[in-house]
Amino acid sequence: MKKKVRILALVLGTLMLLSACAPSQSQGGGQGTPAPVSTGNGSAAPTAAPSASAKDELIVAVSTEPSSLDPHNVNMVTAFMIGQHVIDRLFVADADYNITPSLAEEYEWLDDTTLQVKIREDVDFSNGQHMTADDVVYSIQRACSMSQSAATFDYFDGPNTAKVDEYTVNIKLKAPYPNALRVLAGGRGGIVCKSAIEEMGEDAYGRAPVGSGAFIVTNWSSGDRIELTRNDNYWGAKPAYKDLTFRIITENASRTIEIETGGVDIAWDIGSDDVARLEDDPNVNVVRGASSTMNHIVINSVNFDTLKDPKVRQAMHMALDMDAIVAVAFKGYATVAESLSPNSTTEFAKVGPTAFDPEGAKALIAESGFDTSTPIVLQIYKNQQIQSMAEIIANMWTAVGLNVQIEVVDRATMVTNNSSGKTPMCITSVTCSDGNIESVFRQWEKPETGFTDDEALIAAIKAAKGIMDDAERKAAYADLQQQCWDLNTVIPIATGENIFGVRSNVQGFVFHPDKTPNLTGITFG
Repeated sequence: MKKKVRILALVLGTLMLLSACAPSQSQGGGQGTPAPVSTGNGSAAPTAAPSASAKDELIVAVSTEPSSLDPHNVNMVTAFMIGQHVIDRLFVADADYNITPSLAEEYEWLDDTTLQVKIREDVDFSNGQHMTADDVVYSIQRACSMSQSAATFDYFDGPNTAKVDEYTVNIKLKAPYPNALRVLAGGRGGIVCKSAIEEMGEDAYGRAPVGSGAFIVTNWSSGDRIELTRNDNYWGAKPAYKDLTFRIITENASRTIEIETGGVDIAWDIGSDDVARLEDDPNVNVVRGASSTMNHIVINSVNFDTLKDPKVRQAMHMALDMDAIVAVAFKGYATVAESLSPNSTTEFAKVGPTAFDPEGAKALIAESGFDTSTPIVLQIYKNQQIQSMAEIIANMWTAVGLNVQIEVVDRATMVTNNSSGKTPMCITSVTCSDGNIESVFRQWEKPETGFTDDEALIAAIKAAKGIMDDAERKAAYADLQQQCWDLNTVIPIATGENIFGVRSNVQGFVFHPDKTPNLTGITFG
């Protein structure tokens, strides 16, 4: 059956404006996911808050620096959050995972594997280049071929995606795929400027991307800030402020001080130690809610021999008291993992947790014959909460006789090395964007990453994505969650809360479980 949706430009523009300015009523997105909570004495008079006319810059503190803003060549949530303000997508998903058209003006399923999209005719890139179907075809084909986005676009048929006319594209799929719109609305679905990438090169484009979004990147000072300026030729509703600055502040305490003193207007990743203090601050609102991110340990048992024995990996899982980790590292602002994905995903199935059993862990290690003097390197990036987790985990593994060493590297290096299978073991995370459980399994599909080299398991993971029947797909993913849990090459820890500090004069901040709120609708009171 054909499905056809037509959106008048005027109606869409009005809806986007209302959506950008309206506060979120609930987080939504899945089973047992609570609505975000805003706390703090925000009703008290703020201290010397600038007037709306005087405040023309929104300053945001983020905890990590992205390696690039190229949507097809990066694997960091911070990059997708910042990038969405510069590079538009055909579709967008709100905080409740509802998908609506953006650059797409009309779309129609011609058959099970052909999505015809008519794009807006009034869109220019920030370099003045007019957007056409050629840019859309180029973007889809590029996303299908780039290493950081190819797995996400696995069901898309890049070579056969084709231009129909100047503003119409037929996006082809290799097979029927229920999450096609979700992928196009996700972080890797950005429509890039073909001519700009060809002229600039990929590395330069990633640092100063040419997009059709509400802002333009004007400066990137590594380790310090990324500065954006309003795109006054933007096709949609223009932000009320001129400049959007992302300050890179890796220390939790420093971000907290900046939000307290008004050095920033919004702070990402408020440390759990600081929540209570900020809740008592009359000039700050704490906005928090369940995230779509799972924190976990990844053990590369394919490319490294140290932890190939499944008994040793099972023992390592059994040796961890997850309740204690949540209580100490997260200060209770998290829930112990019960599967590989957060429970907000549509296909979530409860398969855990693994019982804490240090004596059983010791017995398994002894049974395996593992040489306990062998150094086991746990790699992490610099982050207070991650470091706290690592220290607790290392102590628990040491208690069952293992020789654990913690190695700290920068975040971008660790993400890149983990994605390419060059990290023996690390603490990292996966975000199930738009409630899509496929994000959990994308690394599993690529043997070179080291998650698994079981061809039958990889084939089952790939097949599950294409199951159109909801009940059958849910059953298939439940089985996959159990299989992968039992392998212990990934040891899920907890789903934490996303915690933001927002100055009380900031209005229109909308919580997003993916930690990617769109800031274009922000105003100052």
